[in-house]
Amino acid sequence: MILRDGASPVTDDPLVPRQWALAEVSESLNCRTCGYDLRGLRADGKCPECGLHIWATVLSTVDPAASRLPSLRNPKAVGNALLVLSVCVLAGALLTVAPAVQSVVGAWELAPAKQIARWIPAFHWTLAIGLGVCGLWAVWTLAPPSGSEPQGAVWKDLWRIGAGLVGWLAFGSLWQHLAETSGRLSAAQHLVLHAAVAGFAVYGLFGLRGVLDIIGRRSREYWRSQTSRQSLDLISVAITLGAAATAAVTVRRWFIPYAPQNDVVITLSGVVLWMSTLMVMIGLVYLVLNAGWIRRSLHRPPPPLDEVLMPKLATGTIIPVEEE
Repeated sequence: MILRDGASPVTDDPLVPRQWALAEVSESLNCRTCGYDLRGLRADGKCPECGLHIWATVLSTVDPAASRLPSLRNPKAVGNALLVLSVCVLAGALLTVAPAVQSVVGAWELAPAKQIARWIPAFHWTLAIGLGVCGLWAVWTLAPPSGSEPQGAVWKDLWRIGAGLVGWLAFGSLWQHLAETSGRLSAAQHLVLHAAVAGFAVYGLFGLRGVLDIIGRRSREYWRSQTSRQSLDLISVAITLGAAATAAVTVRRWFIPYAPQNDVVITLSGVVLWMSTLMVMIGLVYLVLNAGWIRRSLHRPPPPLDEVLMPKLATGTIIPVEEE
């Protein structure tokens, strides 16, 4: 757009970019404050009803940042896969802590508690295989189009997710199987299995963080949220603290098999373990919520600016004529 004498268009709203200063709203667009239909009004004007800048409503409707991102091969499938993967991670975490919860609830001297304990599922290998298949399908769906370099950043994160998920589910189900068949695990077995489950879980979350950083940019609700956006680093720290607490209890009982009930190390380690477990569960619930936000954004992406606004030439505009 070129004005006579090189002048810039005069706007009522200084926040409106110059290229959209003289544009009009071409579609039905309701003011985000009062609901007034802004069709036909200039983008740099104000709502006739409440006086809100029209550009503020435009920005709340479109997402200029997302429109500049590379297009996905199948946005709906990617959104579904991300949600399925987060649900599989949450389900796997619940199955991992299920034996401990079952033993605690079953020890209560209440008939309803013992009935509830019977319904808590064990981390059986069939459940582990089912979650692994669903999770790997989700990882495969998140993969870039065929032909992309496998050593790219996204591919490395996807490999981390797949390896972490498979290793975590395999060692978690093995832990449960050995506990059921052997009756009581040795201290060495306990340390190795717990370290393996925690290590693979943190490794997979590290890859998932990289994928969320890329796909999450397409959800304005996700990347603008400060309180509800879950940090996978905090979940990893909580898992590490829980593993350290379990290791402390195991080592303590290894050297002192008949430690008193009020032993300081065992008591503090138990508190840290349950607090970290609760943090992990809450964090994974928020992760599923975040995946739902991103899925909704991918299924119903906001319209680009050129679908909502229609450029309009101002009086005195000189249209350059291309020479043939």
